Order: sequence, then structure tokens, then C-alpha cells
Amino acid sequence: MPARLPPKPPGRHRAIPTGNGGTYSTKLQGYFVLCTGSNPKQIQAIADEIGLRLKDRGELPHSLEGYNQAEWILADYGDFLVHVFSEKSRSYYDLERLWRNAKNVPIPPE
Repeated sequence: MPARLPPKPPGRHRAIPTGNGGTYSTKLQGYFVLCTGSNPKQIQAIADEIGLRLKDRGELPHSLEGYNQAEWILADYGDFLVHVFSEKSRSYYDLERLWRNAKNVPIPPE
């Protein structure tokens, strides 16, 4: 069941398949969900909202990293990873460039 982001998300959001359906294959995760917030509080709020909505569906992260610094929050849900970046970190790490041959997967609004 795909995760849904809050209506009218406040940043750039994208899902990239990294396993089946992606150009590159990994057995670790099936998707990256990439989000961007404009400040640390917004980055934490995006991560919190995603976490709450997934928890309502019975999904809990295996691990959560970077929450206190809020430059790059990484939540590992097993089949997918949620990355919530600041603009600076998203540009620096540029995961879209690394996975540029992967297809975009639309994230449906609620």
C-alpha cells in the first residue's frame, strides 16, 4: 500500500523505485521517498506526519536518523526509505542524480 503525503505538501516530493521496476536493482529497499522542507521545524513536521500516517497503517520504522539535526532525516521502513532533506542537503547529496535512470512514481494526494 503506497504511503500518502499530506495534502498540498510544503516541499518537493518524489518517489524513486530502487528495486523491482527501477533501472538499478537492490534487494534492500524497493523505493526512496524524497522530500524537502525549508527549515528544520518543517523538515521535522514532514517526517512526523509521514511517521504518524504510516503508524496508523501499522508501519513503524526500523530506524530513524538525523531527526534532531533536521538537515537530512532518514526513516527506514524496510521496503522503502523516506528521506526528508533541507534544500542544501538535497542539493549536496543529489540522490536524484545517482538514481537518474530510475522512473518517477507519482505520490497520490489524499
